[in-house]
Amino acid sequence: MTSPSDPPSSPSPRRRPALDVIAPRRREIDRLLDELKPLFADGDKPLPARLLLDIVETPGGLKVSAEVPGMAPADLDVTVQDYVLTVSGRKPCDCGAGEGKVCLAECGHGDFTRAVELPAVTDIDAITAHISNGMLTIEAPYRIASSAKTIPVTQTP
Repeated sequence: MTSPSDPPSSPSPRRRPALDVIAPRRREIDRLLDELKPLFADGDKPLPARLLLDIVETPGGLKVSAEVPGMAPADLDVTVQDYVLTVSGRKPCDCGAGEGKVCLAECGHGDFTRAVELPAVTDIDAITAHISNGMLTIEAPYRIASSAKTIPVTQTP
């Protein structure tokens, strides 16, 4: 029996993103940190913002999704440099602190940044990002392999 953190039993013929190895361990680390949080955080103070990502690999590329409720496109920066996709922004504090005593604040707020390494076959110029119903979706398509072609050989004088 395998656990969610075990690597796949048979490697894919195509190079897999580093996420295949990192994601299960990150989930375990996040779970352990969540268990430790009550020891270090005050329940009445908002937590720092954290952008959680879902990444799905399709035959045509990667699809990155993140919950960004109440955020507008102007609140987010999505950049790609050296095949690293970076999403950053600022989640506003909506915990109602000005309305009375906050008893519990679990919704993160403030600045956040997440970076994901993209496979080298990603078509950087074709990446798109949009927000719909509080979900940020980033499409990172792979370059289409060109069909075989004959290259003419010429003679130089």
